[in-house]
Amino acid sequence: MGIPITRSGKDIQHGVKTKVDLKFSQNAGFNEVLSEVAPFLGDHRWTLVYGLQALVGDLGDIMHLWEVEVFADIGAGLNAAFSDPELAESLARLPEFMNNETQQILVETPYSP
Repeated sequence: MGIPITRSGKDIQHGVKTKVDLKFSQNAGFNEVLSEVAPFLGDHRWTLVYGLQALVGDLGDIMHLWEVEVFADIGAGLNAAFSDPELAESLARLPEFMNNETQQILVETPYSP
């Protein structure tokens, strides 16, 4: 178990970072899908802390930082998302918009405020 991440007085044990490389000019479609995915994951104990996109530079870079209190909820949330028939329709559209996505499970550094 990692060092707890504390936010708003609550200990969060894990963070998940996703980095997405979008195809040229596909932000709108990706944003539409994620507007369905984010609340779904929220119902499965993932909290979206930041969803950020580039203002300058590579405009196809998207980054999400999620808080997940219990490690098992990382896999459980992803399994629920890919098992839900309604959400599956939206998730099936993602390859239209993305070149690549990477995910990392994070813990707080010792020097973090």
